[in-house]
Amino acid sequence: MNLAHPPEARATPRRDMMNPATLTLAAVGTAAALVLTERQRHRRNAIECEKIRQNLALYEAAERYRDDPERAALLVDNSWIANLSVMHRVGVIGTRTLRTAADYLMTLPTGPNSWAHSRKYRQREARDRQDRTLITVFDEAYEQAPTKAS
Repeated sequence: MNLAHPPEARATPRRDMMNPATLTLAAVGTAAALVLTERQRHRRNAIECEKIRQNLALYEAAERYRDDPERAALLVDNSWIANLSVMHRVGVIGTRTLRTAADYLMTLPTGPNSWAHSRKYRQREARDRQDRTLITVFDEAYEQAPTKAS
């Protein structure tokens, strides 16, 4: 007989840990963790895809529109707008930061012209509240821009 661990002091499985409420709570907690993990994975993937798309657009602007710097600048600006849209959609940046970026873009020589070219398309293709927020923020920045597109 082992006196260091007498039989009555041994750990016994608690039967109350196996009741249906405990098992249900554990299942719900596991499901919630899986959902959050999937959301984070989706956000990371969306941002990575946008970075790749932006790099391709920048490469195309540099190669394809070498003789047309204004067209290249429009493509680069539109790429930035698309990047900001994805970052706002997945929650990396908030509306205030989006507004700051929109204001900055409108101070660039090609910024207002870039928004003037893409705004109708973006309005037509808006899918949800996130897209409409982006359009509203950029429209407000465009209206307050020092120089508007002609």
